[in-house]
Amino acid sequence: MDLTPNFWHRRYQQQAQWTKSVRSYILKKLSIKHNNKILDVGCGTGVLIGEFKKHGFDQIYGLDSDPDAVMFAKTFEPNAYFTQANGYNLPFPDQTFQVVFCHYLLLWLENPQKALKEMKRTTKTDGYVIAFAEPDYGGRIDTPQRLEEIGKLQTESLIYQGADPFIGRKLPSLFIESGFKSIGYGILGGEWQVLLDEDFKIENEMLSYDLSYDLRKRMSDEEVHKFIEINREATMQGKRVLYVPTFYAWGKNQ
Repeated sequence: MDLTPNFWHRRYQQQAQWTKSVRSYILKKLSIKHNNKILDVGCGTGVLIGEFKKHGFDQIYGLDSDPDAVMFAKTFEPNAYFTQANGYNLPFPDQTFQVVFCHYLLLWLENPQKALKEMKRTTKTDGYVIAFAEPDYGGRIDTPQRLEEIGKLQTESLIYQGADPFIGRKLPSLFIESGFKSIGYGILGGEWQVLLDEDFKIENEMLSYDLSYDLRKRMSDEEVHKFIEINREATMQGKRVLYVPTFYAWGKNQ
């Protein structure tokens, strides 16, 4: 099952909503100014670029390796700067940006430390590199208990897709080993609301997508549908709790 750029855009919007409070906290704590030059590595469809521009940041650049995502982003935010490139080889001179950030990116990289060092290279002295959100599925909580199997299967699926589902807990050491100073890190707090129809639809599509990766050999379509129905019923009854610890970190280039 292939997911369209439009689906991914809605998914990125959903993820951005989850992490909105921590972005506000970090930007305020680090005194990031509106006239600072900023780069979003792994910008996807440009969701965070749009958010930053709405808040008055006018020198913000987006970069992604997916040409379809970059094309979508240029349509979504026509007045922003987007380029297609690899996060291991950023097409910018040394010390170009005051802030370089990523959001749900490092878990997908085979060598996240190499990417962080490249972000550091393009960051000005006394500037910051920020990882706004990286999950850790090793601490995942699923209730009711019968839905714990979903968590195990999605973790297996992420590994099969090439991701590191335990990247969150590694952020502090990755920033230290990449040579950053004045490092800060933490975990997003948990807050739940009854999902709106659109949010629930996105979650179910994402679940079906993950379970389709190398797992159908062990699960029939009927079994996948059963999990989705249990998930839907528990959610509608207010009995569904899904918590994936999500870490953030920042480091100063000194």
